[in-house]
Amino acid sequence: MWWSKEALIVLQQFPSFVTVWGYPDSIYHPLLFVAPYLDLVGLPINLAWNSMATYNAHLLLSFTLSAFTAYLLGYALTGNRFAGYVAGIIFAFTAHRWAHAFTGHLPHITIYWGPLFAWAMWRFVQSPDKKRGLWVGLTASFVALTHVMHAAYWLLPVFFVFLIWGWQNFAKTNPAWLKNIIRGGLWGMAPMLLLVGPFYGFFFVTLTQTGGDLEAGGLVGNASDLLAYITPPPDNPLITGLNLIPGSLKQILPPTDMDENIVYVGLVGIFLAIVGIVKRRPRKDIYPWLWLVVVSAVLALGPFLKIGGELFTIEIKGVSSYIIMPYALLAELPLLSWGRTVGRLNQTLMLGVAMLSAYGVLYLLSIADRTYLIKILLVGLAGIFVLESMVVFPFTPATHSVSPYYVQAQAEALPASGRVLDLPLRNKLEVNRAMFSQTYHRRPIVGGYIHRRFKGMEREQHFVDLLLQPATDVGAFKAPTVEERLAGLRALNITTIILHKDMVDREIDEIQVDFINNLLPPPIYDDELISVYNVPPGNALDHPLVFARASNWTADGLFPESNSPRHVYLFTPRPIQANWALNVRPTQGPTVLVLEGNDLPVQRVLVTQPQQIRTFPMSLDAGIYQFNWVNGEVCGGDEGCYPLAFEQAELNQVVADKDPVVVWEDNNIQLIDYTISVDQNTGQTLLNLFWLPGEPLATEPTVFVHLLDAAGNKIAQADHRILDGQYPPSVWLPGVLIQYSVPLPISPLSSDDLQVAALRIGLYDTNNGDRFKISSPQTEDHSVVLPLDDANE
Repeated sequence: MWWSKEALIVLQQFPSFVTVWGYPDSIYHPLLFVAPYLDLVGLPINLAWNSMATYNAHLLLSFTLSAFTAYLLGYALTGNRFAGYVAGIIFAFTAHRWAHAFTGHLPHITIYWGPLFAWAMWRFVQSPDKKRGLWVGLTASFVALTHVMHAAYWLLPVFFVFLIWGWQNFAKTNPAWLKNIIRGGLWGMAPMLLLVGPFYGFFFVTLTQTGGDLEAGGLVGNASDLLAYITPPPDNPLITGLNLIPGSLKQILPPTDMDENIVYVGLVGIFLAIVGIVKRRPRKDIYPWLWLVVVSAVLALGPFLKIGGELFTIEIKGVSSYIIMPYALLAELPLLSWGRTVGRLNQTLMLGVAMLSAYGVLYLLSIADRTYLIKILLVGLAGIFVLESMVVFPFTPATHSVSPYYVQAQAEALPASGRVLDLPLRNKLEVNRAMFSQTYHRRPIVGGYIHRRFKGMEREQHFVDLLLQPATDVGAFKAPTVEERLAGLRALNITTIILHKDMVDREIDEIQVDFINNLLPPPIYDDELISVYNVPPGNALDHPLVFARASNWTADGLFPESNSPRHVYLFTPRPIQANWALNVRPTQGPTVLVLEGNDLPVQRVLVTQPQQIRTFPMSLDAGIYQFNWVNGEVCGGDEGCYPLAFEQAELNQVVADKDPVVVWEDNNIQLIDYTISVDQNTGQTLLNLFWLPGEPLATEPTVFVHLLDAAGNKIAQADHRILDGQYPPSVWLPGVLIQYSVPLPISPLSSDDLQVAALRIGLYDTNNGDRFKISSPQTEDHSVVLPLDDANE
């Protein structure tokens, strides 16, 4: 809300372009303004007071207006205000909504237009016309503009349930029903096109700018457990607080957390809904709400059935299998594939429970001789429902204390220059604190999180965290100097570091605090809440900086015996061409080293012996890169992986990409590069050849190397099977870089008696002596001369 006001009023830009997050430019976050209802409605309050007052107003309205609109719907269905009152309480104060209110999911619980949309659909399918169609479209527009997830998890199920119910019950008696539905639906499209179209249209048109950041995992984990519908919140003051759950039942109930897993329907809601289902006449009245409950409940279970916190399996002929649920199919559809919180369909489910409860209340009132006694009982039941649904008590924690430093920063006409780094900055709670603080100082920050974690921001967050920690104890990596760390902060335009003292609650945090106090000058501001440091002026970083993430490496640089990746972070303040130079040693057997980085091409290198690996040159723009180094295909899974030791890891700047030195016929194998080096232990001169295979070769090649004098005469020759014949071409993998060193018979290559001027190289078949044909460059004898001037390392 603060950012929407800042973007629209102060910066006069579209809020989806977030210029106060991200390095080096900004990020495009389409979800920030695809549904602008809360931001625009709250803008007057935000301008008059602040974003905290705006949020609190929205939160209170989300409960009161949701209860009111559900009351209106219940009253319309039953004609009884008391039944509508109970329905409003059950819908607005369900455990699911309490939990999401507690965790700050304001757009999700702001659904007070939802019951009005259901009411509009209920009326429209019974007697369709253009006026009712317009009302359907208008209410649907406000639902869609409140939260993009409501379009999928509220509008779609409610629309299709009522459309099917209307077709079954009214199409036969009204021959013009279908024509009127279509005509009224077209009228309903008008407000949606006018109100929703511009925002959702811009969203879809610019979607490619996100680079896949909207994709998210966790669908199974965030889906509802079958037993969660009868599992009270873990900190509920009534049921859990009074220990009312039998011990035998506790053993089978699933674990819940204060986020996506609380979907408790409530004993009062279940009781009243059952009464409504059993006793309501005519029966057709209950069907849309019963269907809505069943459809929402089944879809909320996600792609696989979970019972008691575990995926439920069945065994057929000795083979175990999960129970596949309908959402497994829906999850593959465009747009729905982004959603990972399918359990939020339980808010839609509770609308059905609330309306069935209204029918239950109506029946209980109809059979009572003394209506006022039943009303007192029902008021008590409504109160019990609120209590049994609460996730904590008291509900709201104490407001976070604000340091006077922030109050002073907020009072300044213009924010200070440079970016702010808040520490610690690792978990969601800490990131939320950083964003809350930003509403006061109004400066760009490191990190940030709304709806989705953006990969670029996470990379910067991790890198800066490493920048302000003691060096990783991995001997392969050169530790950065103090000046390099400070220069890195300057290059990232980080001028202020704020330490939040109440969040320093782990040993690693205390280590970081000690490190910062030694790295930076004394704080410019200090109180019981925060310490504020300024980064001293000086030169900005002008060369790449590399860190190994400590939690992913052993001290000796070993990969563990698994496919778990090792993380390496690289920051370059300017565009460069570079490659990795790695001294590696397989400790037990061969493996394929896989190197992945951001959106760069994946590189694979076959490692069969202790050797220095040089990767392909990489074109790196200015920015932060996360590389994952992992054992690859040859490992054959966790049991077959061999530990790989890194003895040295360096990043070298190189010239721009160049074409392969030699390409053999059909592009089956290429010589990418070559170097000359000397074995430090034996003094032997080595020709290091870098091969890139294509399709597996039917015949194993042997490489020949002719040593030539200045006149082009052969003075010596070396013939070798690539990789000494231990790993023939039949096991080579396409695209996996192979490096092999050929010992040369003359060492050194230059002396007073003998001068080696060049090398001639080629491949041949030992079975018949035929040379492999070279397609590039074109040569008559299918060999290529390699100048020594281009080969020295």
